[in-house]
Amino acid sequence: MNVKSFLVAVIAALSVAAAFADDYSARAIARQMSRRWITGGNEAGERVFADDFRDTAKTVARWRLKGDIKIGPDGDGGASVSFTPDKENFTELIMKDSEFIPVGETSLLCVHWRARAARGGNAPSLRIDAFDADRKHLMAHGERSITDPTEPMLFTRNMLFATERLPKEAKFLKLHFYMGPGKNKGNHFGEVADVFVTDLGPVVAAELARRPDSAQEYERAPAGALL
Repeated sequence: MNVKSFLVAVIAALSVAAAFADDYSARAIARQMSRRWITGGNEAGERVFADDFRDTAKTVARWRLKGDIKIGPDGDGGASVSFTPDKENFTELIMKDSEFIPVGETSLLCVHWRARAARGGNAPSLRIDAFDADRKHLMAHGERSITDPTEPMLFTRNMLFATERLPKEAKFLKLHFYMGPGKNKGNHFGEVADVFVTDLGPVVAAELARRPDSAQEYERAPAGALL
């Protein structure tokens, strides 16, 4: 294969990849698959990042901790990061640059985490930041954690289909959990546990190849349906 033919093949492959990640049907399938975890099932896709906070040294090496943050047992057999609000400043858990998550041409990235809140308080929120190939900041998107108002001290599963929020130029993704300033410092803390990111690109591609009509089936299915 000569240079010209090689370049044509590369451009064609990249075009197909970009079209796949941008395809509504692929995203519809990814959304349905990712919701299985929310309803108590296993996550779909391959984990490309995960931190269960059981190894404190590893967590400190991967994240920047700002404010009154504690890492330790969650009382439920696992570990969590506890955020206590400050009267004037944000309390933050920020992914370090060395841990940025690559965004590929066919990536369909989904962020998962569990959250809970203390007496009448709030759980930490998630912010995702996108960067281009030169690690220039492109955008940020914030997502509030959902907790059960009837059982605020129980962990609730949360999920964000990050790919739908990222611009096409995005090549890296950063996670950032935070709690805003609060007047009642020390009274209403919140926790985050089991943070991980999955890439559903390969499993969605396999599903599309296995079942040509699966895109329409997933689009018509109720949220969380196990097809």
